[in-house]
Amino acid sequence: MHLDALKKIKRDGIKVGLFLMTARDSPANPTTLNQIRKVGVLAEIKDITMGEKYAQVMFMSHSRIKATSVVRHPNDTTMHVNIVPYEDEPVDSSDEAIKAYSFELIFTYNKMVETLKREGAV
Repeated sequence: MHLDALKKIKRDGIKVGLFLMTARDSPANPTTLNQIRKVGVLAEIKDITMGEKYAQVMFMSHSRIKATSVVRHPNDTTMHVNIVPYEDEPVDSSDEAIKAYSFELIFTYNKMVETLKREGAV
């Protein structure tokens, strides 16, 4: 997103929903789905801190989504995509690797909560 667009969003209080994804080793302005990771998140801009030549943007993600195709707009170099909700593939909950990964996530989450409590953040 261009700095001028972010300035307008902040100035006018515009609510914006965005598809956030990570790029592959691609150009700064991708034009095809092969240049991006197709699964990302639908996010809302919550805050923008403007600098003279930069913007720090805080997002709040709402749901995982998948890009399905590119939409072309005349005179617009920004890539626009059609999106659909992302559906996870079913997993075998009896798989030992899945169990181990799940327990590790729970363990890590519990440690984070303990640390936050100890620091008085929650």
